[in-house]
Amino acid sequence: MYGYIYKTTNLINNKIYIGKHKSKIFDIKYKGSGQILKSAFIKYGKNNFSCSVIDYANSLEELNKKEIYWINKYREDGYFLYNITQGGDGTCGYSHTQETKDIISHHSKDRIWITKDNKNKFIKKIYLDDFLARGWFTGRICNPIKDPQSRKDLISQKNKNKIRMTNGKDNIFISLDKKEEYEKLGYYKGVTNLNRKKWIWITNKNNENKKILLEEFESYSFKGWMRGRYSNMSEEARNKLSLLNTNKPHPISEETKKKISDSRKNHVVELETKLLISNTLKDYYQSEEGMRKRQSLSKKHKGLSNSTKNTIWVNNGLINKRVPNIELDDYISKGWNRGVK
Repeated sequence: MYGYIYKTTNLINNKIYIGKHKSKIFDIKYKGSGQILKSAFIKYGKNNFSCSVIDYANSLEELNKKEIYWINKYREDGYFLYNITQGGDGTCGYSHTQETKDIISHHSKDRIWITKDNKNKFIKKIYLDDFLARGWFTGRICNPIKDPQSRKDLISQKNKNKIRMTNGKDNIFISLDKKEEYEKLGYYKGVTNLNRKKWIWITNKNNENKKILLEEFESYSFKGWMRGRYSNMSEEARNKLSLLNTNKPHPISEETKKKISDSRKNHVVELETKLLISNTLKDYYQSEEGMRKRQSLSKKHKGLSNSTKNTIWVNNGLINKRVPNIELDDYISKGWNRGVK
């Protein structure tokens, strides 16, 4: 199979679009690419359009012929179509009406083509002097840069001193000199995917699972659906999976312990490795972070030293206790002994 003919239907007004698609399998996400159809997607929402296959073809020539046939057939049957041509090869067979030609002519009368840096613009003549002052020229380039590498170099040069920033909700493309100004407003370097949608799994009492958009969950919750999904996994499999995913270390058999012990018995650390470890620790403790760590430990030990000053260990045969020196006689009179047992 070379491709197929599909029919996209507007579920709101029943208007249809007949198109062709080069693919060996039916692409469920593809619903057409005509300009008028794209405008309809924006107006009604792409979810309000259904798509189905109506014919198949084994070559490009056959695909074009079948597209023309099906467009004519649906038109003859009285259907309203989004198609503006007879099909086959894009705009073949399409011509503007005289009314459209007059509108285009009217809007083009007071306009002029200008060009700069391999770009063309069609502007109103009243703005011409402003653009000429900015370095634009009258006329247009009929053959813009075709070499991909040259185009990349041009874009790279243009965006050299610019940076993309985001605050998680909006993306901006600004010059580097404004970076600090936007950082104060909560922006940071990078780009946020604003079109990304969050999907979740839901399930019901009948153990049915469904994947929906997060914003649709509220409407499903009223119908008894819950977040999560049902799994028919056996209890044994669940226990194995739970054991694998637990944060606790897995039990090691005695045989494995013996192997580990034997492998470490005759292990000798080479002098080179010892020097490497020593130098690494030396560099760490000489760094700013290492100095802070040493000061913290020093304060901790100093606190312990102060807390045990002028104290002594005593015991009563069962309990060991550190008590102030001035209280030693009291404890001795109660049957306590000096030292630790």
